[in-house]
Amino acid sequence: MTEARIELIGGEELKRLMRDSEFVRGPAQDFIRTAAFEVLAHAQQNAPVNSGRLRNSLTVDFRSRTGEVAATVGSNLVYAKPVEYGSRPHFPPVAPLELWARRKLGVPARRARSVAFAVARKIARRGTPAQPYLGPALEQSKGAIEAALARLGADIERNWSRA
Repeated sequence: MTEARIELIGGEELKRLMRDSEFVRGPAQDFIRTAAFEVLAHAQQNAPVNSGRLRNSLTVDFRSRTGEVAATVGSNLVYAKPVEYGSRPHFPPVAPLELWARRKLGVPARRARSVAFAVARKIARRGTPAQPYLGPALEQSKGAIEAALARLGADIERNWSRA
């Protein structure tokens, strides 16, 4: 899976509090949820669009264990990683490139196969350039994540003083 991970992993004291106390675990999960959906929104905006499959495949997966709350933003599509990082030279399947040539390049159906084959040959020689969408999404989300982290600290402190 191509992914961006957001984790809140605490020291021993935070782990104990998250195990023993719902008032810490709840705000920590809220923080991770807020951060993950912020990254997801930017990743969806950044994802290159052809058919929309990559953009629509992006999801958030949450995990919570003692002392750890995590979310993964990513896609399980085979081509998600090569889009994010680029690829080495290889000969790709021509059929998906035919559709791409028609949609992206506006090639008429009768010429799509030959154009797709030419593109496949170029990919076989040079690979594909990276079109990052997850890395930039994490960077674009930094301000919102930092604000959410400040709210998390305030929520924990407020709940701590009530206990």
